[in-house]
Amino acid sequence: GAAFDPTLDGKVRVSVVDGNAKLDLTLAAVRPALLDARAPAMTLSGTLAVQATGLPAPDGSRPAGQTLQARSRLALEGRLDAPHGAPLTLKGELVAERSRERSTIEWRELDVRAAGARLQGQALLARAADGTWQLTSQGEASDFDPTTWWPAATAARLNGRWQRSEEHTSELQSLAYL
Repeated sequence: GAAFDPTLDGKVRVSVVDGNAKLDLTLAAVRPALLDARAPAMTLSGTLAVQATGLPAPDGSRPAGQTLQARSRLALEGRLDAPHGAPLTLKGELVAERSRERSTIEWRELDVRAAGARLQGQALLARAADGTWQLTSQGEASDFDPTTWWPAATAARLNGRWQRSEEHTSELQSLAYL
C-alpha cells in the first residue's frame, strides 16, 4: 500500500503561569485512510486550535480556578479521493466548562460539506450541581451520503436507503441522578 507521509507543521505553546494552555497545530496533506482502512479516502489540510483556562499551577502553588474551560476549534479543507476529487470542508468548535454550579460540553458548531452534501449541527450536554443532566441538540443533513464518510457502509448494506436530507431538534432531561 501507499506509505503514510503527512506533513505536520505546528507549534505548541504552553503557558501555565496564568492558568492557561494553548496548542495550535497546522496539518497538511493528511490522509486518514492511511491510518485506518475504515476511514474515508480523502486528503485534508487545515488547523486545530485547543485552549484551556483555569488550570492549576503544575507545581501545586496555585489551585485550579473556580471555572475550568477547554475550547477546541477545527477548520479543515481537502478533497475526497472519489467521486472525482470533490472538495470538502470540516469545521467545528467544542467547548467544555466545569464549575461548582454546572458542567457543560457544548458542540457549538459542526459543519461538514462534501460532494454537494451538508451536515450541520449543535449539541449541549449540561450537568447541574444537583446532579441532573440535560441534553439538547439540533441538526440538519442535506443530501448526506454515509458511504462517503464510512466506506464499510455500502449502498447494499444500507438497503439502497443511503442518501438523507433531514432536520432534527431534541431535548432530554434526567429525572434521576446519574
